[in-house]
Amino acid sequence: MRALWTLALVGVACAKPTAAAAPEGVAWMPAVVGDAPLGITMGAARYVHPALTLERGALAFRHEAVERFDDGAVSAIWAYFDADTPGEPLYEWIVEYRDVGVRDDWVEAHLGEPEPDGDWTVAAGLPWVVKSWRFDEKLVFAAAMPGTEYEEGF
Repeated sequence: MRALWTLALVGVACAKPTAAAAPEGVAWMPAVVGDAPLGITMGAARYVHPALTLERGALAFRHEAVERFDDGAVSAIWAYFDADTPGEPLYEWIVEYRDVGVRDDWVEAHLGEPEPDGDWTVAAGLPWVVKSWRFDEKLVFAAAMPGTEYEEGF
């Protein structure tokens, strides 16, 4: 399992990554994005989620992609990739829910009580700090990866 994860990080995975092949800790992410963990390359993430469509973003330092859903609890997922780092790693997932109550139920079941600032520091087993927070109807997961907007913290 770790070998597939390592290959996905460098963008040469030969097989479609699955939730089972992800590193320990991905269970804290909603299933709709858990099969493309933070840190994989843009190419690997778009292989797992071929419907991710690049959007014209206002910020040159990142690529933004979205996948929209016609039904279900999640209306869209947004992926942010660092444009200045080799491999353009995925450093942020935003999961947009149709119903805030459904989002909050998921948060309660999987993340528990937030820290005093309202965020969660997720024990991800990854080489970076990962934070999660709610914003409007969204749930954000972001990694403080070197070279990204969160490199210095959140």
